[in-house]
Amino acid sequence: MTPHRTPYFHTQVIGCGPGALGIAVAADRLKLLDTLLDQGIAFLEKAPTPKELFRQRFPFQIESNSVAEDFLKAIETEGIFAEVCKNENSRFVYSRIGSTLPLENIRMLMNDLTKAFLEKCCFSGTSGIFFGREIESIRLSADGTATTYGRSGIPIAQSRNVVIATGAVESLPAPDDSVDGGKIRYLPSSHVLSGMFSEVEEQIRDGRTIAILGGSHSAFSVAVLLLECFGSQFKQDRIRIYHKGVHLYFSSILEAIESGYSIAGAQIFRATGEVNKFHGLRGKAKELYQQVVSGRESRVQVRDSSLFPQRPHFTDAPILAIQAIGYRSRKIGLVDDAGAPIRVFEYRNCQMVDPQCRLLAENGSPIRNLYGIGIGHARLSENREFKIGVNFFHGPDGETIVHQIAAPARRIAPGPRPNQSSPNLNGVPN
Repeated sequence: MTPHRTPYFHTQVIGCGPGALGIAVAADRLKLLDTLLDQGIAFLEKAPTPKELFRQRFPFQIESNSVAEDFLKAIETEGIFAEVCKNENSRFVYSRIGSTLPLENIRMLMNDLTKAFLEKCCFSGTSGIFFGREIESIRLSADGTATTYGRSGIPIAQSRNVVIATGAVESLPAPDDSVDGGKIRYLPSSHVLSGMFSEVEEQIRDGRTIAILGGSHSAFSVAVLLLECFGSQFKQDRIRIYHKGVHLYFSSILEAIESGYSIAGAQIFRATGEVNKFHGLRGKAKELYQQVVSGRESRVQVRDSSLFPQRPHFTDAPILAIQAIGYRSRKIGLVDDAGAPIRVFEYRNCQMVDPQCRLLAENGSPIRNLYGIGIGHARLSENREFKIGVNFFHGPDGETIVHQIAAPARRIAPGPRPNQSSPNLNGVPN
């Protein structure tokens, strides 16, 4: 790539995780994948190599909070992913229909899908997944084009459309030493769920209590993992989960009532009658909660968050608190032609999109040709829940975006097309 020529694509997709791959999966299902590839679509992935991307995905040693079919139903079994749907790992996923399953298997499924898409891109001179492209900002021009920039300030690519699929990061408020005197040591749940146990093992050796903050699937999965790995070393009341509310998933109101669950305040998804469809605990996390409240699991206590000791009354080693209190969008800076920041509308720490998955400006108006998909840009359900964690490819969002970016449109780009003599994103002439 020369300093004076920024490669042009019809669409840039920032990221190559579940949301981003959902674009390819939806396009294949709609028979529009060749259209997207012919137009020119660049997936910009910050991992330096495919191997590193595959290694980083879903490193958590727990089960999903979705059932197996939610990871399969979006895939066209006769399209470019046909062979993936027949391999050994996919057969295992199919065998778990109706049940949650280890994220390790979802990692392998994701990697297989990415490899199939990479192979498809090899036959396209205008599209591909480009690694080592960490995007710092997007400049939106008055002519309707968008230019992505890396950390060095060098332009990466230009396009008509941009799909932000950067995912989310844990919400981790900074500990306030003025409140607890520095006597609470905080860890993100992802740290423990990835198998990094050094701090936990130290706490266990000292016979100290481990606190988990949050009532989410991640919070209870931390407890499940600790019991699986160190269960015999925990005595009664050694794990305490502090929460503002715990919600369980049920396939119907009848199932919830028969289990003794109070549906007062529960979110009922009108389309299917499911209870707490988008945020309720399933699988092992749900089972642990039910065991604790029924008195069958004494090593874990579930408590109201107001009971968490903000001012611990001890002077020796600090208490260990594992935080699992939610996620926030992984943000990319947006600027206009003059370099002025464009502020985005946020709700519960997430950047919001409209029903067409268009990113919303601070005043609530959609930003032209800029889309968001995945956990960091989830749409709201009828009950104002974020619609995440159930459909691997985020329900109809992939289709919604593909229909818009694959539609015939007047070509705006003033720069060279990647199928001309200009270099592509890897610096190699097409």
